[in-house]
Amino acid sequence: MNRLVQSFVKPTLFQFQNATLIARQSIAFASTTNDDKTNKLFELIKDIRYAMITTVESDNSLRSRPMASRQADKWDGALWFFTKKSSPKVEEAKQNYDKVNVSYSDPNKMSFVSVSGEAEFIDDKTKMKELWSAYLKVFFPQGLEDPDLTLMKVTAKYGEYWDSPSNKMVQLYALAKAAATKNPKALGENKKLLFQTNKQSQMNVDDFKASFIGRTSQYIDTILNTSLNDPVLLRVAIRRCRLDCAEAERRIAKLKEDNKEYVPKSDYTTLQQTYDELIKSSEQLKQHFRNAKVEYKFVFRLKYWEYHFRSSSTLKNALQHLIQDRDKYFTLCENYRATLTPRPKWERCASVIERWDELSIGKTSNERVDILLNEIIGGNDIYNNLVHFIGLGVDSTVPTFLQTTANIRNRHFMQRDVSLLIENIWKEKIDYDGQRATKEAPKSVLADFVHIYFKRRFPDDETLQLEWGYNLVASCRRFRSSPDIDLFWSVLTGKISEEVHHQKQLLPNESK
Repeated sequence: MNRLVQSFVKPTLFQFQNATLIARQSIAFASTTNDDKTNKLFELIKDIRYAMITTVESDNSLRSRPMASRQADKWDGALWFFTKKSSPKVEEAKQNYDKVNVSYSDPNKMSFVSVSGEAEFIDDKTKMKELWSAYLKVFFPQGLEDPDLTLMKVTAKYGEYWDSPSNKMVQLYALAKAAATKNPKALGENKKLLFQTNKQSQMNVDDFKASFIGRTSQYIDTILNTSLNDPVLLRVAIRRCRLDCAEAERRIAKLKEDNKEYVPKSDYTTLQQTYDELIKSSEQLKQHFRNAKVEYKFVFRLKYWEYHFRSSSTLKNALQHLIQDRDKYFTLCENYRATLTPRPKWERCASVIERWDELSIGKTSNERVDILLNEIIGGNDIYNNLVHFIGLGVDSTVPTFLQTTANIRNRHFMQRDVSLLIENIWKEKIDYDGQRATKEAPKSVLADFVHIYFKRRFPDDETLQLEWGYNLVASCRRFRSSPDIDLFWSVLTGKISEEVHHQKQLLPNESK
């Protein structure tokens, strides 16, 4: 352990001694016993009423503000200011008490002073009365009775002043001399001062030993014996101790941050016991709940059956009323069914009349009866009322199977009869054209073949040939609502080609 402490303290002593040497070489301060320069600095600032005080804020930035300066009759090593305890500068000065600067300026006399030191706040009523002035009432209306009033004492550590002649002619002469000699010091006097603070003068061996906790007394005594009388070395040593203290605090904070989620063993044991007790209590509550649930189901069933037995008579009466109402309405329905006319099965007409669905959709029963009669017997068609057809003559424009001048009897063909006749004509024509094709003869025209067809069917009766021809034409005109009849009529009159019929016959086969 001693070796470890020695290894730490020896370099520290070496660093302190080197720092002392560097500080002595770099600081060109005057000795604190130089009373003339100290008095000169005091003479420069004693009549200046306001000074600029600079402190360090929490973000390490500098902030300056003007304050009324109150000085004693003679230099006591400190600068005094009245302020309020609630002022932000109080907290700033406390956080960085050794980093406070006070600056004075008197442009008329061309004198400027800067003092750095340590700040502290004193609530000494006697000192306040000594330094109080009437003009301070402007800033502190309650005067010395203000509970927020306090004294800010800045103990001087370092000082520097610049003093030039106040006479304008002398200033011009000094400026010319400095320019000619290239010596800025000719402009005026500039001095730096080092003050002995009260804290440094009152520091004893025990206090200094306390700042080196962890070092062996042997090396601490060596440091103290070497540097106790040297203020520069003491300041370096104190600064080093502060750095060590800050590092220790940083490590402690890091340890706390790293271990903040850990629980001490004693607390863990207590928490574990509490947790086990809660688990047992939870299991007991769960068991109580299960028992209560079973009891609830049992009681619910008892209540249910009790209610059921009580209301069974009411349910039976209601059921009997429902049965009576059912029988009553069933009897009424049967009576209505027996007295009402049965609804016709119109869908059966589709097997006899083509396009029945198209013609009957959206029609009433009476309208459907009219459609049915019209399709069966021709209805009120003009051809249906004729007894004879008037002959069209024997002109070449009249088809061969219609050439006559006599009256022809109306045979009143029905649609089904006409459809069968047309189907037979098409069949015979296909055979006839097939025979002509073997002889390399062209196909016959439908109008000419109809004449041939009737001559084959009625070879010895020309009257029947004409009757069937005229009735075929009249029926085609009357039943054009049928697609097959309409197609036959269009081909017969030459409106469309016969190939349309043949292509239509091929469609079902191709669709397969």
